[in-house]
Amino acid sequence: MSDNLSLPVSIQRVKKETSLIRTFVFDHQFVFSPGQFVMVWIPGVDEIPMALSSENTITVQKAGDATTAMFNLGPGDKLGIRGPFGNGFTKGEKVLGIAGGVGAAPLLPLARATV
Repeated sequence: MSDNLSLPVSIQRVKKETSLIRTFVFDHQFVFSPGQFVMVWIPGVDEIPMALSSENTITVQKAGDATTAMFNLGPGDKLGIRGPFGNGFTKGEKVLGIAGGVGAAPLLPLARATV
């Protein structure tokens, strides 16, 4: 994918994790390394960086204008995605992952890759 153009993706499903955290499932799967991120464009609002929590999901905490706008979206709505960007996590024989809150979401692909 071009790093400069957003890929339009449709939201297939929104999973409510808590009152302030949701996982958005897309109709597109991204090839990425655990720890890489994408730029998520919310039309008419903003573009923000978010780590992938799987090949077709991002897990979002409601915290500002862009994430609040995302919480108003549902199945069939579209977002723009650019990336993935970054180097991701360094994989080793043994991995210790420490995170808090929604920051743990990008560790899930790393845990799955090292099992």
